[in-house]
Amino acid sequence: MYCRNCGKKMKKDALFCGNCGMPVDGVNKKSLAGEKNSIWKVIMIIFSISVIMATAVSIVKLGYQVYKQKVLLEQKKPIYKEIYAGVNGKKYGYFLNEDGERIYDGIEGPDTNGNFIVRQGEKYGLVNEEGIEVIKPVYRMMEELSVEDTDKEGVYLVWKENKCGVITMDNACLVEEQEGQIEKVSIEQQLYKINLGGGDTQIRDFQGNIIIQGKNGDVDLLPNGCIKDYESGNIMTRDGTVLLYQQDETGLLEQIECFSDDKIGAGISYARRLDDIQVKKGLLTLDGKIRFPCLYDQIYYISDKDVFFYSKDQKTGVMKSTGEILWEQDYDFGFVFLTEDRKRTEDAMLVKRGGNYGLVDIKTGKTEIECEYSYISKDSQNEKSWFWKKGEKSGFWNQKNGTYVEIPYKGGGSIEGFHSGSDSEIIYVYDYSMGDFLRIHEENGTGVIDREGNYVIEPKYSYISYDKYNKLFLAVMGGQTNVLNLHGQALVPWLPYDQILWNDNLIFTEIENETYCFDYSGKYITASKYTVKNILEEGDIDENFNQLFLIEENKNSFKN
Repeated sequence: MYCRNCGKKMKKDALFCGNCGMPVDGVNKKSLAGEKNSIWKVIMIIFSISVIMATAVSIVKLGYQVYKQKVLLEQKKPIYKEIYAGVNGKKYGYFLNEDGERIYDGIEGPDTNGNFIVRQGEKYGLVNEEGIEVIKPVYRMMEELSVEDTDKEGVYLVWKENKCGVITMDNACLVEEQEGQIEKVSIEQQLYKINLGGGDTQIRDFQGNIIIQGKNGDVDLLPNGCIKDYESGNIMTRDGTVLLYQQDETGLLEQIECFSDDKIGAGISYARRLDDIQVKKGLLTLDGKIRFPCLYDQIYYISDKDVFFYSKDQKTGVMKSTGEILWEQDYDFGFVFLTEDRKRTEDAMLVKRGGNYGLVDIKTGKTEIECEYSYISKDSQNEKSWFWKKGEKSGFWNQKNGTYVEIPYKGGGSIEGFHSGSDSEIIYVYDYSMGDFLRIHEENGTGVIDREGNYVIEPKYSYISYDKYNKLFLAVMGGQTNVLNLHGQALVPWLPYDQILWNDNLIFTEIENETYCFDYSGKYITASKYTVKNILEEGDIDENFNQLFLIEENKNSFKN
C-alpha cells in the first residue's frame, strides 16, 4: 500500500503515512478527532482514579498517625526518678507509674548503654533508657560486661539457677546457660572464656567447641578475641598463630592494649622495652592489614577521624593507616580529648613542647594556640571553650571566634583545671566535679570561685567538692565534714562523720552506727539505727520512736 499524497510505501494496517502524515483512505478528520477524544477520556479517567487512590491512602495514613499518637498518649511510659546521693556521684533511681508508685523492687543503672537492670522479687531483667522493658525479670542474676571483658557494647551475663549464659540488650542469646562462670566474651571472634572451678579454664566458641584449655589461669581471652598464653607470654589468634612473641629482636613485651573498631577491625597497641631506658610502642590489626613497628613514643588510632596520631623522636604527627604522613611538627607529645559521650574526639589536640602546651588541629596540624601555656584543658561545661594558664593568669579561649578572656581572680592562689594530666594518649574532662565553678588553692586552704573570679566558698577548707545536681558542696576541715549551700552556710553540725550523703532535699549523716537526718535548712528531723544505704534504697523504719517513717525518694517527704 502506497500513500496517495507522497507516494511512499506504508504498512497494510497504517492509519497515517509515516513520511508525510497524510491519513489513509477511510480515516477522516472527524473519526480522528473522535479517536483523540476517546484517548483523552481514558487518560482523564486513569488520572482521576490515581488522584482518588492517593487521597484515600493519605487519609488512611493520617488516620493511622492520629490513632498511633492517641495510643502513645494513652500508654504512658514509666517515669524514671533519679536521686543523686552525695558528691561521690552515687545514684539511686526508681521507675514510677503515673500514681507515683515504684514499678520494680530494685534498680541498678543507668549502665554505659543507658539501660537499667531491674529486680522484681528475686528475678532480674532489663529496661532501656525510654522506660521500656526489653528483657523481662526472669534471671536469678544479671550483669553488664565491661569494656575490659568484651569488644562490643550491650552484652550481659545472665544466670538461671546455677548456670551462666550471655545475651545482648536486644535479648539475643549468644551463649546458652551452662555450668561454670563465664568471664569474658568476644563478639567479633565469637569466643568466650569460662571458669569451670578447680582451676580449670576453657576458651570456647559460641557453639561450645573447646578452642584451648588451661589450668590455674594460664590462658586468658582478651576483649578483642586474642588469646594470651601466660606460660609462654605470647599473644595468639584463635587458631594458634602467634601475633606477638613475649621476646623478639626488638625487646621484651611489657604492655598490651586491645581495641576493636568498626573501621579497621580488632587489633593491639603494645609496648616493648628496648633497654633499661627506652620503651617504644607499636600497633597491629588481627587481619594483618595494619602493622606499625615498635618505633613510637605514642601511637593512637582516632576512630572518628580515621587517622593515627603519633610521637617519635620529639616530633608529633598524624598519618593514615597506610603510613602516609598528613603532617608532622616539632612537638614532644600529643594528647586527644574525648567528647562527653566518649565516642568522638575534639577537633583540636593538645601538644607539648618542653614544659609548655598548645593546641593544633588534628587533621591539618594548623596551630590553634601557640605552645606558650603552662596548662590547657577542654572546658567541660562549654562546647567550644578551653581553659588556659599562663604565669599567674588563667582564663578561657573561645575556639569559635578565637577570643581570650582572663578570669579576674585576685586572690593570689592557683585555679585548678579540668584534668590533672593523663598517663595515656587520651584525656576525659567530663567527670570534673565542680560544674560551672572553679576550685582554688590559697595559703589558708581550698575554696571555690565562679567564672568571673568572685568567691563562692572562702578558701579555708582542706578539701571541697561540688554536687551539681543538688547544688551543694561537700567540705572537709580539720578532720570534720559538712555540707554547704551556695552561700557557704553549713547545713549540719561539724563532726567527724563516718558517712554523709543526701538526696534532693534531705541530708543523712552516719556516726558511730547512728544515722541522723536533716533537711536543707539544717533542721534536725530524726535519728535511726539504720544505715544511710538502707535509708536511701529501702526506706527507714525508726524503732527508737516506735513509729514508722518511710522516706519516699520520689516524693521527697516523710509519712508517719
